Amino acid sequence: MVIATKHGKQAVLAAPFREELGIIPIVSKLFNTDAFGTFTGEIERKSDPLATAREKCRAAMDLTGCSLALASEGSFGPHPQVWMGSCNEELLLFKDLENDLEISYSALSVHTNFSGRKVKDQQELTRFAIAAKFPSHALILSKPDSRSFVKGIQSWEELYHYFKHLKEQTEEVFVQTDMRAMHNPTRMQFIGQVAQKLLHKIKTACPKCATPGFGMVGVRRGLPCNNCNEPTDSVIAHVLECLRCHYSEEILYPEGKRFEDPQYCNQCNP
Repeated sequence: MVIATKHGKQAVLAAPFREELGIIPIVSKLFNTDAFGTFTGEIERKSDPLATAREKCRAAMDLTGCSLALASEGSFGPHPQVWMGSCNEELLLFKDLENDLEISYSALSVHTNFSGRKVKDQQELTRFAIAAKFPSHALILSKPDSRSFVKGIQSWEELYHYFKHLKEQTEEVFVQTDMRAMHNPTRMQFIGQVAQKLLHKIKTACPKCATPGFGMVGVRRGLPCNNCNEPTDSVIAHVLECLRCHYSEEILYPEGKRFEDPQYCNQCNP
C-alpha cells in the first residue's frame, strides 16, 4: 500500500495499517502532494477534500504500481459551532483498486494551533510564537499579501533572523502556523487518531454481503424535545450503509440520550 504523502505522515499511518491489515506500507520520495494544493495558497486546492484525496491515491498508484493507497487531506478554519474557535478537519481515504473499494473517515478537532496575524515588532512576534507552541510547532513568515514564504521555521534564531530580514522591506510581517504534518505534532497526532477510526471501519464487514467498510454515511435528526416532545434538529440516529449492496441500519440514540434539552428546541426556544 502506498501512503500518498511527502510530509511524513507515515510516522503515524504505516505501523497501524501494517499491524491491523497485514500489508506493507511504502512511501515514494518522488510523490509531490503539494501539486494538489498548499496551505499557504501558492497552489490552490481545486477540489473538495474527498476528491483531492482520491486524486492523490490515483496519482500515487500510477507512480508506484500499488493496488492499495492511503491519502490524507486536512482543512483548517473557523469552527462551525464554536464562536471565535478554530478547528482541524482530517479526512483519510483508503483505496483498493482490485476490489473497487473506497473507504473514508473524517473527523473534526478543536485541538489545533491554526492561526496567523500581522506583527510589527519582535515582541508581538514572540507572543504569537509562544501561543502557537513554537518551537515544537513550526512557523511561516512572509510579507503581507505575498506568495513568497519562509516555511518550516523551528528555532528562535531562525525566527528572529528572517523576521529582521523581512522587516527591512515592509512595516508589518505576516506570521502563521505551519500546518504541514511533519512540522505540526498536534495535527500529526490527530491524523493518527483518525487512522484508528478508519481501520475500525475497514475491518467492519457488511452484515449482509461481508464487504469491508460498513459504517456511518449520515445521520437522522429529530431527537424529541424533553418539554414539548416535538422533534428537534439534534441527532436521533446514525445511519450505517454498505458500500456495495447498500444494506443499511440505524443506531438509535448514538449519544446516549432519548430527549433534547428545551434550549435546543425550535418550538420552546425559537
